[in-house]
Amino acid sequence: MQKRKSKILYIDTNVVLDFIADKDNNVVVLMKSVKSRGWKLRISTFAMIELAEYRKNEIFLWDKLSKNTSLNKIMKRIRNPRDNKKLKDFQFEQVSNWLDDLQSELPNIDFLDIGPSEGKDEISSWQLARDLSIYSNLNAKDVIHFATAIAAAQSNGCDFFITSDGEFYKGAKKIVEDLKMKNKLKILKPKDFIEKYPPIKKNEVEQN
Repeated sequence: MQKRKSKILYIDTNVVLDFIADKDNNVVVLMKSVKSRGWKLRISTFAMIELAEYRKNEIFLWDKLSKNTSLNKIMKRIRNPRDNKKLKDFQFEQVSNWLDDLQSELPNIDFLDIGPSEGKDEISSWQLARDLSIYSNLNAKDVIHFATAIAAAQSNGCDFFITSDGEFYKGAKKIVEDLKMKNKLKILKPKDFIEKYPPIKKNEVEQN
């Protein structure tokens, strides 16, 4: 029987957080499906930066709550990107260890990053990111994630883009249609993905 082709899923940062922080059932099942099928997950280094920031804010929050700082004052500092939260070295180690543990929980994970195009007919991924930032309603963070996935899909290095963000999902679907890439890159929410590709049971894997 023909060997199953391994697919590649680029997952948005919110999907990682849904899995790690909230244990969202749809994302948990998605991870089981990826593992059972032997498919590959990809995140970007930029996503790791976002996740590090998330974990720093979480550590800062609990540290200040333990010192009876008001929640309102804490949230004001968290929302201010210029605020120096003055975390200590041992807290940076906590962030690093948390990121390592996170990667170990994600099946078949590796990195996919924005970079120069490889083919002469392919648009530069940074040029694409610039164009998306001008001609779409995506914010800067979403633009970087989506340009990364599109650039990879151009060279058959990405099959699915998975996001839990409804507005991002709608914007990404439109962009893929405009670029005539619907056959190269499928945009799905976790719930849609597991409906189309549920986990494979052990006996089904053995039959294939």
